Amino acid sequence: MSSDKTKLTNEIRSFAKKYSSWVNTGADLIGFVSVNKVNEIEPYWVDYNQANTKQPSEILSSAKSVILLGYHAWDDMVEALSRKGNKLEAYGYERMFYNAEKVVTLLENKGFKAKLASGLPMKQIARLAGVGSYGKTR
Repeated sequence: MSSDKTKLTNEIRSFAKKYSSWVNTGADLIGFVSVNKVNEIEPYWVDYNQANTKQPSEILSSAKSVILLGYHAWDDMVEALSRKGNKLEAYGYERMFYNAEKVVTLLENKGFKAKLASGLPMKQIARLAGVGSYGKTR
């Protein structure tokens, strides 16, 4: 890995792990995977999304890497819902997305194209990034 790439990787890792009291979180795990590796994963059906998983190029055609942020969350916290106006908000997920959006903004400010992605095969990406293992539910 070139020194510029290593420097950027370390900066992203440090930034994403940094605890923020106003978000009340910092990422516990951070993984990086090349898009080529992710593209090797055949799309598969995900019941709770009622859709097949996506390829990174469907979200950002020029994508070269996928950055995965992982968080420790107790089931009760993730499942806790609160009413916000006319909609329900899952606090555990919202704070994670907010932190991921900060990483996207950091990359954009450095001149990179970046997007927050959903629908990717996250468990497989975690395995490829070395921060997770393959389980019976993919």
